[in-house]
Amino acid sequence: MAVVRLALSAALACGAVQAPAAQAAQTTARGQVCMFTYPYSRDALAGHVAWAFQTGPNRWTFGSYSKRPMWKSGWTTSAMISKFRRMGYDGYRCKWTHQRRASAATATWQRLRRTPYRLWTNNCLTVSVAVFRSYSRELRSLPSASGTLPRRYYDRTLPRYGFGKNHRLR
Repeated sequence: MAVVRLALSAALACGAVQAPAAQAAQTTARGQVCMFTYPYSRDALAGHVAWAFQTGPNRWTFGSYSKRPMWKSGWTTSAMISKFRRMGYDGYRCKWTHQRRASAATATWQRLRRTPYRLWTNNCLTVSVAVFRSYSRELRSLPSASGTLPRRYYDRTLPRYGFGKNHRLR
Protein backbone atom coordinates (compact mmCIF):
# COMPACT_ATOMS: atom_id res chain seq x y z
CA MET A 1 0.00 0.00 0.00
CA ALA A 2 2.87 2.36 0.83
CA VAL A 3 4.40 1.61 -2.59
CA VAL A 4 1.11 2.49 -4.33
CA ARG A 5 0.87 5.79 -2.40
CA LEU A 6 4.50 6.58 -3.24
CA ALA A 7 3.95 5.80 -6.93
CA LEU A 8 0.77 7.91 -7.02
CA SER A 9 2.56 10.81 -5.29
CA ALA A 10 5.40 10.60 -7.79
CA ALA A 11 2.97 10.50 -10.73
CA LEU A 12 1.11 13.54 -9.40
CA ALA A 13 4.37 15.43 -8.92
CA CYS A 14 5.48 14.63 -12.48
CA GLY A 15 2.10 15.51 -13.95
CA ALA A 16 1.44 12.00 -15.24
CA VAL A 17 -1.79 11.79 -13.24
CA GLN A 18 -3.83 14.87 -12.54
CA ALA A 19 -6.01 15.53 -9.56
CA PRO A 20 -9.72 15.89 -10.41
CA ALA A 21 -9.64 19.67 -9.83
CA ALA A 22 -6.75 20.07 -12.29
CA GLN A 23 -8.57 17.97 -14.90
CA ALA A 24 -11.73 20.05 -14.51
CA ALA A 25 -9.78 23.30 -14.84
CA GLN A 26 -8.21 22.16 -18.09
CA THR A 27 -11.47 21.00 -19.64
CA THR A 28 -13.34 24.20 -18.81
CA ALA A 29 -13.18 26.54 -21.80
CA ARG A 30 -12.20 30.17 -21.52
CA GLY A 31 -15.07 32.57 -21.76
CA GLN A 32 -15.87 36.22 -22.04
CA VAL A 33 -18.38 38.58 -20.45
CA CYS A 34 -19.40 42.04 -21.60
CA MET A 35 -21.37 44.84 -20.04
CA PHE A 36 -23.22 47.22 -22.35
CA THR A 37 -24.11 50.75 -21.32
CA TYR A 38 -27.03 52.92 -22.32
CA PRO A 39 -26.65 56.71 -22.52
CA TYR A 40 -28.19 58.92 -19.89
CA SER A 41 -31.73 59.85 -20.77
CA ARG A 42 -34.96 60.87 -19.15
CA ASP A 43 -35.76 57.17 -18.73
CA ALA A 44 -32.29 56.25 -17.46
CA LEU A 45 -31.08 59.14 -15.29
CA ALA A 46 -28.77 56.88 -13.28
CA GLY A 47 -27.63 55.11 -16.43
CA HIS A 48 -28.57 51.65 -17.57
CA VAL A 49 -26.53 48.53 -18.33
CA ALA A 50 -27.04 45.10 -19.86
CA TRP A 51 -25.00 41.91 -19.63
CA ALA A 52 -23.68 39.35 -22.13
CA PHE A 53 -21.71 36.13 -21.74
CA GLN A 54 -20.13 33.75 -24.18
CA THR A 55 -21.71 30.31 -24.43
CA GLY A 56 -19.47 28.82 -27.12
CA PRO A 57 -17.23 29.86 -29.99
CA ASN A 58 -18.90 32.97 -31.45
CA ARG A 59 -22.13 32.34 -29.50
CA TRP A 60 -23.60 34.59 -26.83
CA THR A 61 -26.46 34.91 -24.39
CA PHE A 62 -27.38 38.43 -23.37
CA GLY A 63 -30.04 40.35 -21.56
CA SER A 64 -31.13 43.36 -19.66
CA TYR A 65 -33.08 43.70 -16.44
CA SER A 66 -35.55 46.52 -16.10
CA LYS A 67 -39.27 46.73 -15.65
CA ARG A 68 -39.43 44.73 -18.93
CA PRO A 69 -36.63 42.11 -18.84
CA MET A 70 -35.03 41.11 -22.16
CA TRP A 71 -33.15 37.86 -22.86
CA LYS A 72 -31.65 36.41 -26.05
CA SER A 73 -29.54 33.29 -26.58
CA GLY A 74 -27.44 31.71 -29.32
CA TRP A 75 -26.50 34.91 -31.12
CA THR A 76 -23.19 35.53 -32.92
CA THR A 77 -20.90 38.30 -31.69
CA SER A 78 -21.67 40.61 -34.59
CA ALA A 79 -25.45 40.03 -34.37
CA MET A 80 -25.40 40.74 -30.63
CA ILE A 81 -23.44 43.97 -31.04
CA SER A 82 -25.74 45.08 -33.86
CA LYS A 83 -28.79 44.38 -31.67
CA PHE A 84 -27.41 46.54 -28.82
CA ARG A 85 -26.55 49.31 -31.29
CA ARG A 86 -30.12 49.25 -32.70
CA MET A 87 -31.54 49.35 -29.17
CA GLY A 88 -29.63 52.60 -28.49
CA TYR A 89 -26.79 51.37 -26.28
CA ASP A 90 -23.64 53.44 -26.77
CA GLY A 91 -20.74 51.27 -25.56
CA TYR A 92 -19.48 48.05 -24.03
CA ARG A 93 -16.54 46.63 -22.06
CA CYS A 94 -15.48 42.97 -22.02
CA LYS A 95 -13.31 40.67 -19.92
CA TRP A 96 -11.88 37.24 -20.71
CA THR A 97 -12.30 34.61 -18.00
CA HIS A 98 -10.54 31.30 -17.39
CA GLN A 99 -13.80 29.41 -17.29
CA ARG A 100 -17.15 29.48 -19.00
CA ARG A 101 -20.05 28.47 -16.76
CA ALA A 102 -22.90 29.51 -19.04
CA SER A 103 -25.46 27.20 -17.44
CA ALA A 104 -24.82 28.68 -13.98
CA ALA A 105 -25.11 32.23 -15.35
CA THR A 106 -28.33 31.33 -17.18
CA ALA A 107 -29.80 29.83 -14.00
CA THR A 108 -28.96 33.02 -12.09
CA TRP A 109 -30.66 35.14 -14.77
CA GLN A 110 -33.74 32.89 -14.83
CA ARG A 111 -34.09 33.21 -11.06
CA LEU A 112 -33.46 36.96 -10.81
CA ARG A 113 -35.65 38.06 -13.71
CA ARG A 114 -38.68 36.77 -11.80
CA THR A 115 -37.93 38.90 -8.73
CA PRO A 116 -39.47 42.36 -8.39
CA TYR A 117 -37.47 45.30 -9.74
CA ARG A 118 -36.14 47.52 -6.95
CA LEU A 119 -34.31 50.74 -7.77
CA TRP A 120 -31.29 50.24 -5.46
CA THR A 121 -31.17 46.52 -4.70
CA ASN A 122 -32.51 44.57 -7.70
CA ASN A 123 -31.89 46.46 -10.89
CA CYS A 124 -30.03 46.28 -14.21
CA LEU A 125 -26.62 46.57 -12.53
CA THR A 126 -27.12 44.22 -9.56
CA VAL A 127 -28.50 41.53 -11.86
CA SER A 128 -25.64 41.99 -14.37
CA VAL A 129 -23.04 41.59 -11.61
CA ALA A 130 -24.84 38.51 -10.23
CA VAL A 131 -24.87 36.92 -13.70
CA PHE A 132 -21.14 37.64 -14.12
CA ARG A 133 -20.32 36.20 -10.68
CA SER A 134 -22.15 32.99 -11.62
CA TYR A 135 -20.39 32.75 -14.98
CA SER A 136 -16.85 32.54 -13.59
CA ARG A 137 -15.39 32.10 -10.13
CA GLU A 138 -12.80 34.80 -10.85
CA LEU A 139 -15.61 37.35 -11.26
CA ARG A 140 -16.84 36.72 -7.73
CA SER A 141 -14.39 39.43 -6.65
CA LEU A 142 -16.49 42.10 -8.39
CA PRO A 143 -17.72 44.50 -5.72
CA SER A 144 -21.35 44.75 -4.78
CA ALA A 145 -23.46 46.80 -7.14
CA SER A 146 -26.22 47.48 -4.63
CA GLY A 147 -26.77 51.22 -4.19
CA THR A 148 -24.37 52.07 -7.03
CA LEU A 149 -25.20 54.03 -10.15
CA PRO A 150 -24.86 51.82 -13.24
CA ARG A 151 -22.84 54.34 -15.27
CA ARG A 152 -20.40 54.93 -12.38
CA TYR A 153 -19.85 51.18 -11.94
CA TYR A 154 -19.31 50.80 -15.69
CA ASP A 155 -16.90 53.75 -15.96
CA ARG A 156 -14.93 53.37 -12.72
CA THR A 157 -15.25 49.87 -11.28
CA LEU A 158 -15.09 47.59 -14.33
CA PRO A 159 -11.69 48.88 -15.54
CA ARG A 160 -10.18 48.22 -12.09
CA TYR A 161 -11.32 44.59 -12.38
CA GLY A 162 -9.78 43.82 -15.75
CA PHE A 163 -12.56 44.84 -18.12
CA GLY A 164 -11.16 46.33 -21.31
CA LYS A 165 -11.59 49.73 -22.86
CA ASN A 166 -14.98 51.14 -23.74
CA HIS A 167 -15.93 50.20 -27.30
CA ARG A 168 -18.19 52.87 -28.75
CA LEU A 169 -21.31 51.70 -30.59
CA ARG A 170 -22.15 55.02 -32.25
